[in-house]
Amino acid sequence: MLKLVLFLMLWIGTSVGNRVEAQFLDSAFFEGLRYKPNFQLNNRRSLLNDELVQFWGFKLGLKLNKYHEIGGCFTFMPYKLSFTEKIADSTYNVSARLHFFSVYYEPTVLFKNRWEIDLPCVVGTGIVKSNHRAQFSDANSFSENNRVYVFEPSVVAYYRFFKYASVGIGAGYRKTIGPNKDINTSFSAPFFQTKIRLEFRAIGRDYRRYKRAKKYNQT
Repeated sequence: MLKLVLFLMLWIGTSVGNRVEAQFLDSAFFEGLRYKPNFQLNNRRSLLNDELVQFWGFKLGLKLNKYHEIGGCFTFMPYKLSFTEKIADSTYNVSARLHFFSVYYEPTVLFKNRWEIDLPCVVGTGIVKSNHRAQFSDANSFSENNRVYVFEPSVVAYYRFFKYASVGIGAGYRKTIGPNKDINTSFSAPFFQTKIRLEFRAIGRDYRRYKRAKKYNQT
């Protein structure tokens, strides 16, 4: 699955993303730099150990010259994931949560009419907080924190159904890397997401225009 996602991202980026790369590397890009802040809720779902697990979070970044976005995000699990882990000769029932901070780069490789396709790439680090309970003896139970590194490539397509709002769907793959093999295997998985993006800047701009027009008509 990871190879498939990476292949699709590479294919899309190669076929329609050359314009974006050339624009970003062009010195004129920085001379005429325009940016606007962007805040989004960043929720997704993953199929982990035959469970549909939610990940919640938020992202805060800057949109640069319409086709590039950079920023940071925080992601956490509201509910624990359950799995088994074998340590030495004992088997443990494990309940764990993953929380991580990350930075992202999100180029827009297609922007046409009402459609937009982005290729977000997330790199970060976080903690898996886990509780281990031995299957045959509670006396051997313990808790631990494992640091992991997270890599998430994905593809997101947006459709602008209203002047101030777009709806998006996306898919990607989460790869976790750390010292614990069972935890890495448990949290590495495809993820899916739906998004609603509101254009607060456009809303504010049109509202100010409305107020000025109303004031002008009253005079």
